[in-house]
Amino acid sequence: MDDININVIPDCRRPRYIETANATQTTLTVKWTDFNEDNSAWEVAYGPVGFDPDAIDDTEIGELVPNLTGDSVVLELQSGVLFDFYVRTDCGGDYS
Repeated sequence: MDDININVIPDCRRPRYIETANATQTTLTVKWTDFNEDNSAWEVAYGPVGFDPDAIDDTEIGELVPNLTGDSVVLELQSGVLFDFYVRTDCGGDYS
């Protein structure tokens, strides 16, 4: 018998093809592609390079933009600071 691999597709799939556009000194557009079949929402977390997106509430470092219903968001940034950003799917309390 041959080796068989079965991969289960998760119910809440991660956004893909994340890209940036229209960068200025103080704004950045973040875009992504959704592969979920339902009407998902998204969250974008951003902060100074190296920040922990899971600790935003605890450290007050970084920003969280929740409940996004489109496939892009314009982030307001501080000039002269380097930022990291993270995008995740919100499937009604389950996250990618």
